[in-house]
Amino acid sequence: GRKDSRFWPACGVLLDFLDACEGRISDVAEKLGCSTAQLVDLIQQDPRVWQTANQIRAKYQQKPLR
Repeated sequence: GRKDSRFWPACGVLLDFLDACEGRISDVAEKLGCSTAQLVDLIQQDPRVWQTANQIRAKYQQKPLR
């Protein structure tokens, strides 16, 4: 969760991976060894992370997360 000291560093890595994978959630999940649902659950925990993920996805013409 957001109160865990590992949350923000993990979100930074996740968003870097998302950018490197051109906004494809499934590619990021595969690289991190988790499911797409787990990844989306993590992204949903903070509105700023959610917004940034959608900005990255838009940059690569991917549909926004819902």
